[in-house]
Amino acid sequence: MGTKLHLGCGTHKLPGWINVDCQSRLGPDELVDLTKFPWPWADDSIEAIYSSHLLEHLPDTLSTMGECHRILKTGGTMEAVVPFAATITYLSDPTHCRPWTDQTVDYFIKGHPSCIYTDFGFTLLFNRLLSNGMNSPEKAPFTVRRVLRNLIPFRAQLKLIFLGMYDEVHFKLRKE
Repeated sequence: MGTKLHLGCGTHKLPGWINVDCQSRLGPDELVDLTKFPWPWADDSIEAIYSSHLLEHLPDTLSTMGECHRILKTGGTMEAVVPFAATITYLSDPTHCRPWTDQTVDYFIKGHPSCIYTDFGFTLLFNRLLSNGMNSPEKAPFTVRRVLRNLIPFRAQLKLIFLGMYDEVHFKLRKE
């Protein structure tokens, strides 16, 4: 099995992953300031990257995504969960630097018309809006509110009209 990085792990450590954070008091496996480039991992050395509620805290989105692309092996994947830009969760946290929507991901998809600011691109495996609060997608609690919000027709078109309709963007990319 190859090297897998859990970036911005906080107190939630993933077994079998290198858990990375910039806060030593949280006890990460590796202490790394992800706002400083280049990151300490070699080109094409990482099999998988996972982050949950990290990317919105990093001020340079283009360089961050470039570093993820640089360190991933061909066929490696990057999976991330970020708060949706039009939520109280995103808007209320003073440490958030950059908003994300499901369309932000388009800027990093090879061949997409929006992918014009970088010399790299990923292949999109999935990109979805979630209505589940601050929990990782695989551990989202069953709530009537979550179920009802996910049943609304035309919800993708309504996402910017109703603040709080979506809580998170969950996407997965692959380096080809």
